[in-house]
Amino acid sequence: DAEENLARVEAFGQGTVPLHTKIPFPRMLPRALVASLALWGLRCLAFRGPLRPPPSYARMAPLRMESGTGKGLSGPSEPSEEQKSQTLSLDPSLDRFGMVYTCGQCGNRNLASVSKVAYTEGLVIVTCQHCGARHLVADNEGLMDVPEFGRNIEEYLQNTGAGDVLKTTLPDGVSVSTAEDGTIELRTGKGAATAETAAETIVAQGEDESDAAPRASAVVAEAAKDKDGSEPSEGISTAAETAQEAETEVEAEAEVEAQPSPRAVAVPTVPIEGQKPGTSGLRKKVRVWQEGNFLPNFVQAMLDGWEEGTPESLVLGGDGRYFSETAITEILRICAPNGVREVYVGQGGLLSTPAVSAIIRKRKTDGGIVLTASHNPGGPDEDFGIKFNNKNGAPAPEASTDRVYEKTKTIQTIRIMKDAPEVDLSAPGTFDFGPMKVHVVDPAEDYVDVLKEQFDYAAIRDFLGEHPEFSLCVDAMHGAAGPYAVKIFQDILQIRNLELLRCNPLPDFGGSHPDPNLKYAATLVERMGVDALGKPAEVNSDTPDLGAASDGDGDRNMILGKGCFVTPSDSLAVIADWADAAIQGIQAQGGLRTVARSMPTSAAVDVVAQKKGIKCFATPTGWKFFGNLMDSDLLGGEKLTPLICGEESFGTGSDHVREKDGVWAVLAWLSIIAKANGPVYADEFPGASLVGVKEIMERHWKRYGRHLYSRWDFEGVSSEGATAMIDYLRSRIGQIEEEEEDQGDGKELGTGDALSELMSMVYEDQEQGSVGIDSAEQEDGQTTLRVTGVEDFSYTDPTDGSVSANQGIILTFDGTVSPGLSGRSRAVFRLSGTGSEGATIRMYLELYDESGVSHTVESSAAELLRPLALAAVAESKMKEFAGVDEPTVMT
Repeated sequence: DAEENLARVEAFGQGTVPLHTKIPFPRMLPRALVASLALWGLRCLAFRGPLRPPPSYARMAPLRMESGTGKGLSGPSEPSEEQKSQTLSLDPSLDRFGMVYTCGQCGNRNLASVSKVAYTEGLVIVTCQHCGARHLVADNEGLMDVPEFGRNIEEYLQNTGAGDVLKTTLPDGVSVSTAEDGTIELRTGKGAATAETAAETIVAQGEDESDAAPRASAVVAEAAKDKDGSEPSEGISTAAETAQEAETEVEAEAEVEAQPSPRAVAVPTVPIEGQKPGTSGLRKKVRVWQEGNFLPNFVQAMLDGWEEGTPESLVLGGDGRYFSETAITEILRICAPNGVREVYVGQGGLLSTPAVSAIIRKRKTDGGIVLTASHNPGGPDEDFGIKFNNKNGAPAPEASTDRVYEKTKTIQTIRIMKDAPEVDLSAPGTFDFGPMKVHVVDPAEDYVDVLKEQFDYAAIRDFLGEHPEFSLCVDAMHGAAGPYAVKIFQDILQIRNLELLRCNPLPDFGGSHPDPNLKYAATLVERMGVDALGKPAEVNSDTPDLGAASDGDGDRNMILGKGCFVTPSDSLAVIADWADAAIQGIQAQGGLRTVARSMPTSAAVDVVAQKKGIKCFATPTGWKFFGNLMDSDLLGGEKLTPLICGEESFGTGSDHVREKDGVWAVLAWLSIIAKANGPVYADEFPGASLVGVKEIMERHWKRYGRHLYSRWDFEGVSSEGATAMIDYLRSRIGQIEEEEEDQGDGKELGTGDALSELMSMVYEDQEQGSVGIDSAEQEDGQTTLRVTGVEDFSYTDPTDGSVSANQGIILTFDGTVSPGLSGRSRAVFRLSGTGSEGATIRMYLELYDESGVSHTVESSAAELLRPLALAAVAESKMKEFAGVDEPTVMT
C-alpha cells in the first residue's frame, strides 16, 4: 500500500491522476512499520520543503475536470496556455466533486477534482498549477502529522476563524472555467442556469451575498457567450431581464446582447517592504509605485486602516503629476468593492491640496486622498505620492498613519473591481462605477467659495482702481495652483497688470523642481529684482510690486516685493499683525485669537502674539498639528480659532481649511497692501505713492525687531550618515551644560581667523549664493560664538495629550555673530521626511536683532548669519558623518 500511495503522489504531482487514498484505521495497526515508511515517503516526496499552508480559501461544487494539467515537482515556472485556462463541468455519474481555490503562495486560481471518499476518509493534497506549491485539503488519518489542521480544510477554517468553505450545486450542462487573469467564469447551455444559481455561484466565489443577486443575471449573460467571445448562439439563454430578482429563472429562448459587468474580485497579495508613511502619506519614485501590487497594497491598507472604519465618501485628486491618471483609475477600482459609496474627483484629476480640504469640509465627506509629492519633481523617473486627510480636512495624524502602516504589514487580500468602466474625468458630471457614484467636480468651485468668505474682494478691487499701476506676478511652477491663480487673480479680481508664469499644470512640471524658494523659482526671483541670497538686485519701473510662487500641489508660497525677499517666518508674523485689520474672515469671528508655528520657524510671530496678548504655540513640523489646534473645541478643549499658522518650509494658512494654502497667503498679502494704502495708515508711510512689500517689512521690523533667519538644505545625503549626525548631536545633550560649568563661559567655537578658516568649507559661487566672509572682517575678533545648550524638541499636544518626541535638535549659542549683532542665537537640525530617496538635512538659523542694525531689506539675513551657519556645521560634524558641508539650497 505504501508503494501504491507514493506512486499516486508522484502521479498527482505530474498532473496525470488525482490523489485519493483510503487507508482505514484498522488496517494500519498490523502494518505500523509500513505505514511509518509511507508517512516518511509522503513527506519527502509530496512536500519538498516546508508544508504549505492550506489554500487561502476553497469553494466546493460537484464538478468534473475536463481540461488542464497539473504541474510537476520541479518547482514554479511560467504557466502554459493550458494551465492558464481550465474548465470543470458537471458529471453526476462520478462520485467526485470539484474545488476552486486560490494558491496562498502565488495567488493563482485553481480548479481541482477530488474523490469524495478520499476527502471524507483519506488524504487529499492539491498542487497549484502555476507555482507547484502543494496544499493539504484533507488528512482524516493524521498521516501528515499537522494536529492544528484537523480532518479537512473545512475544520481548519472553522477552528482558526479564517472563514468558511462555501458550497453550491450546479444543474446539468453548467461548467465553470478560469480565465487567464485567474477569475472564475460560469458557462451554461440552453435553459440550464437561473439567476438564483448564478447568485449562489457568485457567493461561492467569495463575493458578498448582498451583492450577488443584483449581479447574477449579468454573470449568466456573460457566461452564455460562446467560448470564442462571440455573442450567444441560438438556444443559449441569458437573464438580463431578471437582474433584480435572483429567484427568477432565465427564459430559455431569450437572446440579449450582454457586455461584461463590473464585479468585485479578491486578489491575494503579500506585504511589501517600504510602505511606512511619512508626515501624512507615502512618497516614492514612480517606478516603485508601478511595481507589482505596491500601489494596490497601500490603497487597500489605507482603506482598511481608515479612521472610524471604511469611509463611505471620499475626495480624490492631486497635482496632476506623472502617474496620477493611472493611480486615480486604480484607486477607484479598489474603493468600489470596499464599501465606498461616493467619490468626488477633480475635473481632469486635478485638485490642489487646500482645495481637497475645502471640498472635504464643505461636502462633509469622510476624508480625502491626495495624489502628490508636494514640492518634489515629477516625471517617469521622479516622485509620486499618496497622502490622506481625515474628515476634518486635515492631514492624517500619526495614529492614523501608524494604523495604516500596521495594515501594510499584514495585508493578504486586495478587493478590486474587474471589468470596471472607462473613467472619463474630462467634464463635470456623475457616473456609476459599479456600486459607487463618481462625481467629477469643478476643481475651483468649492475652494473659491471658501476664499470669498475670507477676503474682501470689493476692498481689493477698490485699491486696484485707485492704483492701476499696481502689478502682480504669480509663478505656479506648472503645478496645481495655476488654474486657481487664473480663476481668482485674472477672472474674479481682474488685476490689470498681471503676469502669470507657468500656470498650466504639467505631469513633469516642465522639467523643473516645483519648490518655491530662491533657487528653484529663479525666474521669478530675478523678475522681482532679488539675487540668490534674497538681497536687492536690479529694480526698475517694470519690476512687479508683488511676486508670489507656489509649489506642485499649491499649498506652499514664497512672497517677494520689488527688490525684497520675505522669509516664511516674517511672512507669518506680518500676516498675524495685520489680520484683524485686513482679513475679512478673521474680522468676522471677532479678531485673531491664536497663532502657531512649527518649531524650526523663527519666533517672529511669538513677539507679535505677546504684544497683542493672544495665544502662541510652537509645534513639530507637520500641518496635522495645526489641525488639532484648530479643532481644539471639538476635541474637548478651549476654542482657539480664528487661528493663523505657518511653518519654515514656505507654508502659511488659517483655519479656513485644514491645510497650508499658497493662494490664501497671496490674497492675504494683497489685502494687507490694499489696507496699508488706505487713509488709516497714511501717517505710517509718509511720502510713499504706493506702499509695497518693502515698506511693510521695514515698518514691521521697527515695531517688533527683526528675527534674522536663514535655512540651509543639504539634499540627497546618505540616510545612514544623516542619522548618525543627529544621533551624535543627541548624545551631546547634557554634555554642553557640564562643559559650561567646567569652563565658565561655555564652549568657544571660533574667533577671528578661526572662523575665517571655517569659511573655506563652502562654495563661493556668487550666482549660487556665496557664503564666504573676508578674513579682514574677523581679524579684530568681533565674532565669538559659544554653544550654550543642546535640546531635542518634544511636543505634547494640548488637544489630545499625544506626545511627539525627537522632532529636531536645537543648538543654542551666545556671543557676537556679526559686527553689531550679538546675543542668543540658535541652529536647528532636522531630517526631512519629504523626499523619496536618501535624506535631506535641514539647518535653520536664527538671531533676534532689536538694535536696528539689520532693519532694512538691504541687510541680507543669509549673509549676516554665515558665521552662525558655519559654526553650527562644524559643531554637528556634518562633514564627518554625512560627507557634506556645502548646502544645495540657501534661503
